[in-house]
Amino acid sequence: MRFWPRFRRGRRFDFFRDGLWPRGLGRKFLSLGLFAIVLYLFVTTIPLVLGLVSLKREEARLGIEVLQLRVKQNDLLQRFRPLQAGDTLTMEKLARERVGMTKPGETVYYFPAPESTAETLKAK
Repeated sequence: MRFWPRFRRGRRFDFFRDGLWPRGLGRKFLSLGLFAIVLYLFVTTIPLVLGLVSLKREEARLGIEVLQLRVKQNDLLQRFRPLQAGDTLTMEKLARERVGMTKPGETVYYFPAPESTAETLKAK
C-alpha cells in the first residue's frame, strides 16, 4: 500500500480504488470505530444542547422580567417626582406610614385593630 496515491491526468481521487480505505476485517473495524466516535459525540452533546436551550429560555424570561421592572420603576419615579421637589412633610408622612421609619429617639407603639361590632355581637 502506498502512502500517497499517484494520479493520472483527469482521474478523480477515490479512497476505495486507490487503496486507502482498508478492505475486509479492517474495513469493519474502521467503520465500527467511526460509528462509535460519532455515537459518543452525539450522546455527549445532547445534554449540552438541551442545557443551552434551557438557558436561552431562562434568559428570555429574565429579560421580560427586567423590562417589566423598568416600566414599574419609571411609573414610580413619575408618581413620586412631585414629592422630590421638596415637600418634606408629605415625604415624612409616607415614610412613617408605608415604610415604618422613625426619627432617632422615637418609640413606636402598635395597637391591635379593634374587632368589628358584628363579631362581638355574635360572640355574646
